[in-house]
Amino acid sequence: MSNPEKLIVPGGHGANAPRSKFTTEQVNMIRQQRSSGVSAMEIATMYGVNVTTIHRIISERTYVKEAKRQREIESRIKENTPEHEKTPVSQAGVK
Repeated sequence: MSNPEKLIVPGGHGANAPRSKFTTEQVNMIRQQRSSGVSAMEIATMYGVNVTTIHRIISERTYVKEAKRQREIESRIKENTPEHEKTPVSQAGVK
């Protein structure tokens, strides 16, 4: 092989993989739906995939970089939120 460029395989991992079934937005939505109580079987039916695929996404065995990125975003938002917005506000006594 005289052309070393032929040895490079295009693509990546997770949502960037050539045969990826889900986008980063879909992966985040799947995780959000599951955390809000939607069953893995219902999610699998919505996306037309096997329930094992959904379990792997939820448990972060697949699409790991997307999960790390989402946690990083959430922690940055939390860090930039002023303390007075983090404390719950009681409505008691409000007329």
